[in-house]
Order: sequence, then C-alpha cells, then structure tokens
Amino acid sequence: MARKMRVLYAVAECAPYSSAGGLGEVAGSLPKAISELDIDIRRIVPLHRGTAKKLRYRCSFPVKMGERYQTCIIKYDPEEKEVPTYFVCSDYYFNRDSIYGHFDDGERFLFFCKAVVSFIEETSFRPDIVHVNDWHTGMIPLLLKSGGSDVKTVYTIHNIIYDGRIGAEFLDGDGLKAESLFNIGYPGLLSFMRAAMINSDAVTTVSRTFAREIKKEAGRKVTGILNGIDTERYSPSTDREIYANYSSRNAEAKKENKRKLQAEFGLEQREDIPLVGTVARLEDQKGIGILIEAMESAGEDCQFIIHGSGRKDYKEKLSALSLKFPGRVAAVLGYDLATAKKIFAGSDIYAMPSMYEPGGLGQLIAMRYGTVPVVRSTGGLRDTVIDFDFDRKRGNGFSFDEFSSRELINALKRAAAHYRTPEWGSVMANCMKFDSSWKKSGRKYADLYKEIVQEGRG
Repeated sequence: MARKMRVLYAVAECAPYSSAGGLGEVAGSLPKAISELDIDIRRIVPLHRGTAKKLRYRCSFPVKMGERYQTCIIKYDPEEKEVPTYFVCSDYYFNRDSIYGHFDDGERFLFFCKAVVSFIEETSFRPDIVHVNDWHTGMIPLLLKSGGSDVKTVYTIHNIIYDGRIGAEFLDGDGLKAESLFNIGYPGLLSFMRAAMINSDAVTTVSRTFAREIKKEAGRKVTGILNGIDTERYSPSTDREIYANYSSRNAEAKKENKRKLQAEFGLEQREDIPLVGTVARLEDQKGIGILIEAMESAGEDCQFIIHGSGRKDYKEKLSALSLKFPGRVAAVLGYDLATAKKIFAGSDIYAMPSMYEPGGLGQLIAMRYGTVPVVRSTGGLRDTVIDFDFDRKRGNGFSFDEFSSRELINALKRAAAHYRTPEWGSVMANCMKFDSSWKKSGRKYADLYKEIVQEGRG
C-alpha cells in the first residue's frame, strides 16, 4: 500500500494558538480539510506569547543567524490529533506582546524560515511538500533549493502588499549562490516574497479574481483557490458565544441577536432600519476611511457598529462619531472573538468596502450568520458576493466598483431599501445557503500537491 503524501504547512500564526487575522484563521482550518483527504499534513508555527496550551519538547538545535547562533527548541501539542502542530520556540524572537510590528521582524521570521528547514533535516518527518504562506515563510523555498533538497514547495499569497525585507548579512555563510541573492535584491535588502515567488514549485493566492489582478506583478502563473472558513466554529445553530441560536429554518430567531446587540452597545432599539456591522483592522486597505464618511451620511437609513483595532486616527474618529451620534453609531475598539461573533449574528448588513481584498473571510462568516454583505467588488469579494439587484435568484449581497464613500453609500441605501421589503428573506436565505466550507478548496490544494509531486517524479 502506498504511503500517504506528507505535507508540512509553515505559517506565522495559527488559530486557536495565535492569530492576528485571516491568515491565522486559514491556518487553523484549511489543514484540517486537507487531512481528511488521506494526506499526512502537519503544521509548524512560531510559539508566540499567550499560547495557552501545555506543549511537550520534541527536539532542539542551533540556527545560524549571520555571525552568531540562536537556539531553537521544537515543541508540539500532544492534544492536537487532527493536524499535528509543531512550535518553533525562541523567547528572544517570539516572546513579544504582538505577533507583528517589531523593528526586527525580518530577522525574526528569517530565524523561523531557517528553523523550519533545520526541523526537516533533524527529524524523522520528511515532507513531500512544504506549503509556505505569505512573506514570513518566503525564504524557505530558497533555502531548501539552495541546500539541494528534493522537497517541493507551494507558496500562498494572502496579502501581497507586505513583502518582508532583511539585510544580506543574515544569510552570509549559508552557501547561497550569488545569482540567488541578486534575484531577490542583493546588494540591497533581500525580499522574502521575491525569494518565494522565484523558488517555489507553485504559487497560489486566495481567490481567482485576485490571481488575475496580481498576475503581472507576480511575473509567473498564479493559481487562485478560494478561501473557506471553519463552518463548525462559525455556526449560528450551535455557537455558544452569540445571544441566541438560529438556522436558515428559523431565521426569525436572528432578530433576538439584533435586539441584544443593540442593548449591549447602546444602540436604539429599532427594527425599521438595518443595523450595519463591521469587524476589521482599522487600516486604509479595509476601506475604513470611506466607511467613516458613510457612517456620517447614511444615518437616516442605517445604524452602525464597528469593531476592530488599528490606526490611532481612525480610532479617534470612530470614538468621536459614537459621541456625535449616540444610539446610531457604536465603536467597539480592540478585538475580541466573542464580540465579533455577536456582531456577525446581530447585524442585518455586513459592510466590507475594501480597497483591495485578496480573499476575505469577513463576508463568508457574515453570510454564514445570515448577515447580508455590502462589499466593494474586488478580489475574493467579487468571487463570493453576487449583487441581488442583478441576480434575484442567486443574489446574496450588494456590491459596488468605485472605491468611494459615494458608491458605498449608494450600495448601503440599496440594501436598506430591500431590508424593508419581503425580498430580504430571499437575500438572507441565499447567504446562508452559500457553501463557505473548505471542502472544494481543500480538494484543489490536494490535487495541486499531487500534480507537483508527480511532476518531480516524472
């Protein structure tokens, strides 16, 4: 009997151990779907501060970082049976108050890349494929290829705007060919993303539309495979963190979530207008600027509740709006999963006016809870949200093209108009019928793995 294909999934964050956003959510759920396809997939992730698990020691080894060595300890989670998960442990690099945003992020994640390669060399688990994600793992394909490894690599781009840079001195003495370094930025700063783009056996991204959008920038074939979500974790019928459970068969119970959400966060108890929710990083990419303008202008048509952390000026503007429009606008700053779920379940509309969005998880979670998305038509948002005004049979939301507050307001007003008609039930039903599981996408990754391995054997 042929042995199972072996895959090592390398990623900078992974729910529920550590997560700063969509990348961690994907790492927590996609490998589980792949493991159900007769593939031995295992994860490797840095041990960030706050991981509340009892871990066990696996091995340790030195990692060369320029002219010095840093000790790496590998631990694992003995309770994780579905997808064995290893942790790269280094207090020096990863015992920080946040996963990202440090002056030495390039050095920190180069250490992680080198530790992953050493882990493959030091342990009995020999993967056929190493699946790397975003810039933080981008040096792994280069290091494997330069070391003569026959392990194949897949690189997934979740966010192309961050490419990761580091000085060449940190790779001195690692036996890399001069050509390899020149191709990724030498003698200047070296690009993690460029290293992955050039040296991986396949490059993927998280939606078909985004694959087309970045094709020229990537300079090579990019396969778009749509993101999914953990449909067990996000299930309105079983979720213990929302106010009241409901399903597509008793969607009326969703109204109880709205009433209690309004009460908890000081919004007027109104059923005649829709409550618009947003859970997002407070950054330009997420369209927070135009959303704030819309919140100021669409007050007669909607209520708003927004939850997230990020730029100081956005936090200040949102706080000021909640004071200016009490009962109509609620700003819940910071991030808490339970609060996020209450907003997904209690809102009528989910606003996601992203400047760009490679895949997007917010709209998928919202639809799972029967909350109708209003999105800018870009990347994965374009691939998942069908405008109800253009397709009454399959429509599951409302969309707009131009990145402007004017177009966002128009889309919100269109949604609000439908909210006050019997058609709203059809939009909600289409949302809740949408298949946001990893089943199809997991199979596409599995097929890609097999194709790459067979090409190598051929």
